[in-house]
Amino acid sequence: MRSWIRVAAILTAVFLLTSSQGPLDVASSVTSPAVPESGPSKAGTQVPAGTDQSLITNGTFDRDTSGWRSVADPNTSGWVDWSPSAGRSGGGALHLIAAPSRSRPFVSWTCTFDSLPIGRRMRVSAWVKCARCEDAPVATVTITGAAGNLAVASSGGVFTRTGGFDWARIEVLVPVPEGGQSAYLSLFLRSGGEAWIDDVQAVAAGSLTDAEHGAEPIEKGPGLLRVHSAWEYSLRASATSQAAARAGPQVLIALPLDYREQVPLAFELTTRPARRVQAARVYEERPGAWIARVELAPLGPEEKVVLDWTAVVLVGPRSFRDFPKRASFPTEWPPEARPWLAATRCAQADDPRIRRIAVGLRDSSQDVRRTVENTLVWLLNHTPEGRDLCSVFDAVQALDHVGSCVSSANLAAALLRANGIPARILGGYPSWASGPMQCHFIVEAFVPGYGWFPLEPTRGRAPVRPSDQVQVSIVPPQYEDQRAVDRKSGVPGLLYLSIRETLGDARAFWGFGALDRERGAAVAVTQPQLYAHDAAEWEQAFTAARVRRSAWLAQKPSLDADGALRTPLAADSLLAARSPTALVSRLSAP
Repeated sequence: MRSWIRVAAILTAVFLLTSSQGPLDVASSVTSPAVPESGPSKAGTQVPAGTDQSLITNGTFDRDTSGWRSVADPNTSGWVDWSPSAGRSGGGALHLIAAPSRSRPFVSWTCTFDSLPIGRRMRVSAWVKCARCEDAPVATVTITGAAGNLAVASSGGVFTRTGGFDWARIEVLVPVPEGGQSAYLSLFLRSGGEAWIDDVQAVAAGSLTDAEHGAEPIEKGPGLLRVHSAWEYSLRASATSQAAARAGPQVLIALPLDYREQVPLAFELTTRPARRVQAARVYEERPGAWIARVELAPLGPEEKVVLDWTAVVLVGPRSFRDFPKRASFPTEWPPEARPWLAATRCAQADDPRIRRIAVGLRDSSQDVRRTVENTLVWLLNHTPEGRDLCSVFDAVQALDHVGSCVSSANLAAALLRANGIPARILGGYPSWASGPMQCHFIVEAFVPGYGWFPLEPTRGRAPVRPSDQVQVSIVPPQYEDQRAVDRKSGVPGLLYLSIRETLGDARAFWGFGALDRERGAAVAVTQPQLYAHDAAEWEQAFTAARVRRSAWLAQKPSLDADGALRTPLAADSLLAARSPTALVSRLSAP
């Protein structure tokens, strides 16, 4: 879990800078600027080979700041301006001031340019000077294409000088894949201090590596998503003589949901070595929530078995254009939303501190939409005073201790519920990670006149697009209870049955994420196909997918003759469908 928190913190630092502006217009008030959800309609301008001129038009600031935009957090004492004679050679420079603050001040200068060395690397550099900087200045570059962000690189963790120092150079090396349309550069302070910036350049810097050539876009879009999970199990040495060793590991796996613009197409569960599943079945644990119960054969000393499953999921587009500009608090919430007003063991909406914070977040005009936005802004700016790791990843401990996405989701739900807004937590697998991860949690707030609106408390984003995360669980309030805290294995505070659960005496076995053992990562989401938006095609594809899925579930799936649990259509057989229409043909085949 500690490795996951470290990875999540790194990803959060990067993605807070690449947040797309949604209906909440959070970018106008949170601590980070917005990058469009998709790039400009035109392609980026290709830079001729051998060009060594800077691709940034105004990087010296000797006359003005044309082409640049400043961002200062209105909730803290932040200031940005132009200093006409503070540059390296006596010319102009960008200037940033951020007062020390517990709420994580943020000030930045940003620019966007579309002259790119497409198919090559790009080196972006800047000279910085600091006074009393609590953290090092950071440069982040995002390459954006038609489908979203293609690559991100940051100087965070590389350039680490703090305090006061004279002019020093920071740089970022970022790949510019085919399809790149524009580059978004942000130069910022994320804590107290004063900084000057001068002589910013972007130049071509050599060929892409093989890995960079084959890298997928960071952000996925409408189309097919492939989820792959692998867990390795072995017997603990202390358990070899215990009765628990006579039974193999038993797990419950939450399968991808049929939910809104997401429909599962195929599922396949096997082991390595083969035929090590002793029993398996799929059942509906609650309406719409399907669970695979899997029991592995008993393990011998020093034996290792990998439980491996793959799912292919169709995710469609969603515009959010119907999100209301204003939504007043109702006199009564609809029945489908009321259960998620409750205070629970993980989301303690009745805790006095949480209630006091929530009072300050409630919009004075009684606008639900604005109250949700205020909550997201507060979560983004919140920095726990204590540096110790949470012992339970619930809302109360998230106020003072370092947590994870579980903590953020629990705290977001608690704050919204404390303000009388129904809020539910969704568990799933994020598609935006650059490598294998574990799981992720978002929150949906019920907005009158709209319904359930998805927001991302960990990364400070709203809305969450269907392709951002494969959802596997809409967590009922009763699963935020003591079962989520007093579990024998796993993370205390992780919502019960929101991803997977270990049954029996889990202390008899070791379980590791087998996709990246160093980080304990067990799940990866990739995009085999990206589909264009055609309403008629999408409707046909969703219909065909739901018919096929319902037929499989009606058969009460269990192990087949090969010792696997799988749908009749193999997952890999769907990956070549290049359009919703082609997918319909494949789904309609015998």
